[in-house]
Amino acid sequence: MTALLNLQGFSPLFSAAIGSGVSFGRCSDPAVRLVSLVGPGGVGKTRLAAEVSPEIAADLGLRIGYVALSALGSEESVLQAVGRALNVADQPDLGLPRAIRGALERNPTLIVLDSFEHLLDQALAVGELLAVPSTRVIVTSRAQLEIRGEQVFPILPFGVPSTTAQMTTSELQLDSVLLFEERAGGPARFSA
Repeated sequence: MTALLNLQGFSPLFSAAIGSGVSFGRCSDPAVRLVSLVGPGGVGKTRLAAEVSPEIAADLGLRIGYVALSALGSEESVLQAVGRALNVADQPDLGLPRAIRGALERNPTLIVLDSFEHLLDQALAVGELLAVPSTRVIVTSRAQLEIRGEQVFPILPFGVPSTTAQMTTSELQLDSVLLFEERAGGPARFSA
C-alpha cells in the first residue's frame, strides 16, 4: 500500500470504548465502493476518515489519496483536485478524466474527498472515479451526494450531560464524558 495521505499529527480519535456504537465494518466490504461520512461541521468527519482510511486501504490492498476540498473554489473541478493529489497531469491527447482513470487502473486507490459539501453540484465526478472497479471513495460532507451506490454513515455529535450540577449514572457513560475523561488523563471528578 502506498500512502499519499500524511497522517502525521493525528492522534487516535478515541479508544475502543468510546463511540463503540459506530461500526465501519461495511467500509471494508469490497462491494461497498462509496462511503459518505455525513454530519454537521465540527463533529469529526475528517478525523474519522483519517483514522479509518488506512485500515480500510490495508484490508483491500489499496493506496490512499487524500484530497482536501475545503479551499477549492467553484472555478476548479473536483477532478482537477484529484489529479493534483494523485500527481496526474492533464494530458492533451487523453484529457484529465482519462488520465486519472489510467492512473487508478495502474494503482488501485482509496480516495478520501474531504469537505465535499460546497461542491455537491460536482457529485457526478465521483461516479467518474468509480468507473474504475478497484477504486474506493470516502467522502466527508455536511450533506450526502445522492448518487447511486452511496453508503451514508451519519456522524452525529456526542450527547452531552444536562446542565444540572450533578450528573446521573447514565450521563457519566455518555461518549462525550468518556472522551473528556480520556483526554484529561483520568476519570472526571463528577459524581452520580
